[in-house]
This record gives sequence, structure tokens and C-alpha cells, in this order.
Amino acid sequence: MIELSNYMQDGAHWQSRAVLVCLQGLNDGKIEASYNEKTNKHDVTIEVARWENGREQGYICSLVVPFAKQLNICFFEHRNSDEICAVKWEQVSMNSIGIVNMDTKGTIYQDKYDVSFKVKYGKFLQMAEWIKNEFDIYYANNKTDGGDKTIYVLTSNGYTTYYKTERACNRDYVSQDFIEKRIVSNNEYQRIKFIDE
Repeated sequence: MIELSNYMQDGAHWQSRAVLVCLQGLNDGKIEASYNEKTNKHDVTIEVARWENGREQGYICSLVVPFAKQLNICFFEHRNSDEICAVKWEQVSMNSIGIVNMDTKGTIYQDKYDVSFKVKYGKFLQMAEWIKNEFDIYYANNKTDGGDKTIYVLTSNGYTTYYKTERACNRDYVSQDFIEKRIVSNNEYQRIKFIDE
């Protein structure tokens, strides 16, 4: 056995961890509307990493919607209060985003009180529900439904167009090396090579 105070510690504040657990409990962190009956899995998923900003120790969740769209929401206990705060912005990145590389384009978080949403101490389920709702809305507004779609692969030089398909692709199909992946298009498999420049 291990001492309770040290169990499952990753450095995040306990309220942030509580929000994360609630978020995982809400449909297992999945976007229900993205469930694909042909592949028997969700087309998009929410990804998580640690958020560190001095005394604000929490998490950042990101939802990548195909074709260079990504919503990020970080949440943490505020450094000068016991409120749980969240900051929401769009920024595409293959790696997790932190305070040093976040780019809100001046739309939010211009100072420590400029947050997207906040709740009182202990209201972690309310925060988790808000985060899930924001991701659901973002997916609904940005999903693609067939048609001729262009796949973009994030490279060190920006976005490069590689292929067109009738089905949207998610991050699972993006490679950093020379890798062949398969994309379902009209019930056929087509080989595509992504090259990271």
C-alpha cells in the first residue's frame, strides 16, 4: 500500500484532477456524435496533457477536428483564489501546448483574470460538463460530412496538401516519418504516403 497523499500524484492540483476524472466519466472523454458505425470507433477523441503555469497546475485538453482545426481548453485552480478556471482557444499543434507556446492571438488570457469560464471551489463536475459541451459544440460546427476533402499534414514548414479523399481523416493518420497509412473511401482502401518535410 502507499500513503494516500502520494497516490496518483502527477503534480496537478486536486481540483484539476477532480475535473479530469469527471471529464473522463462523461462518455469516457469521447465525442459521441463522432462515432463511426463503419469503423466501430470514434473519428475524433479528446487528448490530454499537463498544464503548468507556476501555481496554476492543471491540464490541457485538445480536440483535433480534421483539416487543421484544433480546440484547446486548459483548466486549473486560479493562483489567487480557489476558483477553477478554464481558458479556451484554437491553435493547431502536433505536440501538447503549454504556457510558453500557447498562442491565443490576443483573444483571451491577456492577464491572469482573463479566462473563458470559471466556477466556484468544489464545482468540478460543473467545469467538466462545460468543457465537454464546448468540445461537442466545436465538433458539431467543424466536422466534415463527406464530399471531396483535402488532407493536410502538419510539417515543420506549415501545412502541405497531399491527398484528396471522400472521408475526413483524424490525427491517427498523420505520420512524422515515411509511413504508409490506409484511409477508408467508399468502402475501399487506398494507400497514401505522408512525407514529413
